[in-house]
Amino acid sequence: MARHRNRRRFTEQGVERLRYDPTAAPPNGRMEIEDEVCRGLILRITPTQAKSFSVIYKVPGEGGVSAHGRLLVSKQHRVTLGRTPPLRLTKAREQAQEILRSATEGRDPRIERRDKNIIRHSNTFETVFERFIAQEIKPSVRSWKTVERVLRLHVLPVWTDKLTQDNARTLWTTV
Repeated sequence: MARHRNRRRFTEQGVERLRYDPTAAPPNGRMEIEDEVCRGLILRITPTQAKSFSVIYKVPGEGGVSAHGRLLVSKQHRVTLGRTPPLRLTKAREQAQEILRSATEGRDPRIERRDKNIIRHSNTFETVFERFIAQEIKPSVRSWKTVERVLRLHVLPVWTDKLTQDNARTLWTTV
């Protein structure tokens, strides 16, 4: 963004201590502070004191090519990494650097993240089960046929059409 951004050198304790300041906040109501160590890493603080990390980047070549053959960048993009806590500063910096690296290579990380989310949200227990048997059980368990038969007989009929996210919630509430 073209406007001047508040910059600080983030530390774990510093991020925990930061609070929303209505005098420093823009009209939209969210305070944004950029990390000096990792350019593009932004900490957003809302009036309710919710804090989240995000990355702002541009992809070279997305805006076309100039008459001199130079790759042009188009508008900025933002990827939200997650709330803090539980997302720690070191993990946020690692994720931000990975996103910035793929953006400088000409790949838009939003597309990659969207594809991963689609796969994750479309996983039914049955598809995950088949993948688990093929990738984990067959190569490492000598009696894999017995394990597969028992799971197919007792577990699969109950859980077949449920999404894996729903299964995790149900599993933890029943244990």
